[in-house]
Amino acid sequence: MEPPNRTRTTSLSDDELLIFDAIFDCFQDATNLTSFAYPYQLNLPYTHSLDDKALAEFLAAASASGLVWRKTDIHSGKSYEYFSLSTEGGALWEQERLPNWERYVTTSQRELGLFPTGSQRICGANESICRQFAGALFGAGLVTPGGPIRTRTVCHVRLVPWRDFGRVCLLRFPTKDSVHDPLRYTDWDVYNSSRGGWRSLLEIQHYPKIPDNKTMHTKPSIGRFDSR
Repeated sequence: MEPPNRTRTTSLSDDELLIFDAIFDCFQDATNLTSFAYPYQLNLPYTHSLDDKALAEFLAAASASGLVWRKTDIHSGKSYEYFSLSTEGGALWEQERLPNWERYVTTSQRELGLFPTGSQRICGANESICRQFAGALFGAGLVTPGGPIRTRTVCHVRLVPWRDFGRVCLLRFPTKDSVHDPLRYTDWDVYNSSRGGWRSLLEIQHYPKIPDNKTMHTKPSIGRFDSR
């Protein structure tokens, strides 16, 4: 599999753009950005060609020029550096990858065994996409729903560190999944053919058509609430 398409409208090299890809949605540990760690930590079938010295020099230069944000944390007496795109760096990344933010979602899951209750959250700019994404998780066997979906509107949310999405939809619902469950089959064909949105680099340019309003939930579901 190749990296996502680029427009080549910026001066970023292919390797530099791959580093930007890795930090578009979070502050990433610098050790995860090495050419060896990159595909394993980011679950990607490719990597960049920068050696450790060239990578460190690029991150330092990008930080000095304001294209990336850098922060340092101390854990057990050891210093760790983390990097994310800045607003300026994010604008360059957008020029190259042309992300469709209307279809972007973030997900988080709490499984029984690690938490007292199981739950799933899906957040995105478009409620229809969020609901379609939930359906894809259900259909593929990735999540087992345990109750009604509740929705609310949240304002001034940064789904990625450098971009304010304004008003977004938050879906929440209980789940039955437990860390003690046996491994079960996941139908990735169902997931990829029905998710409607994207949440990672592997998905950024490949998603099915958004169903029209006739096939979407147009009435409030049981347990729905809005806070605007």
